[in-house]
Amino acid sequence: MVGPRTLLAAAALLLVAAPPAAAAVLEARVDRRELAQDEHLVLTLELRDSDTRLRAEGVDPNVDLTVLTRDFDVGRVRSSFRYRLERARGRAASRLEVELFPKRAGDLRIPAFEVAGLRTAPIAVRVHPLPADRLPELRLTAGAEPERPWPGQVVRVWVALHARVAVERASLGDVLRTSPVPLELMEHRRLPREETEERWRGARYQVLRQAWVLHPRQAGRLELLLPDVWVETADGKRRRLAPPPLALEVREPPPGAAGLPVGRPELEARWPAGPLVVGRLAVASFTVAGAYAAGSLPERLPLEEADGVELLADRAALERGLRQGLPWIQARYHLTIRPLRSGPLALPTVRIPYLDPAEGRVRVAELRPPPLEAVPPPLGRVEVG
Repeated sequence: MVGPRTLLAAAALLLVAAPPAAAAVLEARVDRRELAQDEHLVLTLELRDSDTRLRAEGVDPNVDLTVLTRDFDVGRVRSSFRYRLERARGRAASRLEVELFPKRAGDLRIPAFEVAGLRTAPIAVRVHPLPADRLPELRLTAGAEPERPWPGQVVRVWVALHARVAVERASLGDVLRTSPVPLELMEHRRLPREETEERWRGARYQVLRQAWVLHPRQAGRLELLLPDVWVETADGKRRRLAPPPLALEVREPPPGAAGLPVGRPELEARWPAGPLVVGRLAVASFTVAGAYAAGSLPERLPLEEADGVELLADRAALERGLRQGLPWIQARYHLTIRPLRSGPLALPTVRIPYLDPAEGRVRVAELRPPPLEAVPPPLGRVEVG
C-alpha cells in the first residue's frame, strides 16, 4: 500500500521534471535598414509561445497597420500560424509579413506594436534619395480628358506604367472609384489594356496603359480615385506606384442642353428614288452616330408636320461598339412615307439638336431631303384610302 509520504514525493518529482512554461515573445524585424527610395523592405512581426494569433485584416484585428502610413505605403500582407503539439503551454506561433514602400527619402521610423500585453521596439530605417540625374526605371503617368466636361460628355481616364527595365508582371488595377458620386451611378466602361513604346528624355520605355470611360451626369466636382499600380520586375524587385489625385470639374449645362448629345453627330440618309406614287409606301433610312452616353440619341426621329404626305417613324435600332478608344453609339431610323396627292413633296428636314462642347451652346445638325415628287397611281387603280 502506497502511503501519503510516497504520493507527496512522487508529486514533487513530477513538478521538478515538468518543463517550465515558455514566456511569450513578440518580435519585430526588417529585412534591411537602408534602402533606396525606389526600393521596398519587408517588416516581419512574430508572436511565439502564445495562443494569440496575429491579425491585421478581417474580423477583430489586433495589429494596426495604419500606424505605418505616415512614412510608408503598405503593400501585400502575408500571415501564417502554426500550432506545436509537443508543448503543454504556449504552443502557438504566428507571423505577419508586410511589404513597406517608403514615401520619401530620409530617416523613417517603424513604430512599436503592442499585442497581448507585449510590445516591440521601434525600428529606424534610412532611405537614400535617387540621384537627380538618374532616369527612373519605372514611372507612372495618369490623366483625364477633358478635365472640364459637360454632363453626359464622354471622359477618358487613364493610368500608364512606363518601364525601361523588363517587367515580370504588372497590375494596373481593374477598379476606378469616384467621389462624391459613385462610379456605379453613372455610365462607365473599362477599356482593353494597351501596350506601346515611347521615348522619354532620350530613353526608350515600354508603356502599359489602362483606361476607362465614363459619362458624368451632374455638374460639380468629381474626384477620380485611380487604383495603385503594382509591379514586379524581372530581377525580383517589387514596387508600388501611387497615381496622382485627379478631379473633373463638370460644368453646368446651358439652357435647353440637358440630356442632349455632346458633340456634333455623324448623319447619313438614304432617301427613296423618285418619283413616288400616291398611296404607295416608300421608306427612307437615317443613321445618327457619335461618342455618346446611352440615352443621348432620340428614340424616334424628331419630325415636323408635312403637308400632303403621311409619315410614320419607327423606333431607333441601336448599335454599340468602340471607335478610336471611345464608346460609339449608332442609331438607325426608318421613316415610312405615303404621299396623299401628286406633285412636289415638301418633306421635313431631319434636325438633331446637340451641345457644342467647345462653344457651350446648343446647335442643330440637319439632314435636308432631296426634291421628291409624287405621281398618280396607274389608271384603274385607287391606292389612297
